[in-house]
Amino acid sequence: KHSETEDAINSLVSSLVFEQVDEGYGYYSYTATAENTSDYSFTDVSLVLALYDADGVMVQEAYAGVNSWPSGETVKFETGGEVETSQIKVSLEYYDVAE
Repeated sequence: KHSETEDAINSLVSSLVFEQVDEGYGYYSYTATAENTSDYSFTDVSLVLALYDADGVMVQEAYAGVNSWPSGETVKFETGGEVETSQIKVSLEYYDVAE
């Protein structure tokens, strides 16, 4: 069962597309909204966003997460930073499966 939940959460995370918004004063917000289309409910989902500049250099990491992501529910991941990105690479840092 562990490999099934691992595959499910990795599939959800790999489909996330973060959008960047210039909030002014050198600050940017990065958000992604996604529905949990798996059969599993997750808790404590933590993501690491690697932020790349126009030269393709990873210049900052940002963290986004949600406490609860039940099956069938849509959530918003949101974080911020000081980088106008050309690319955002998302990786899963931690998650748990709800009982």
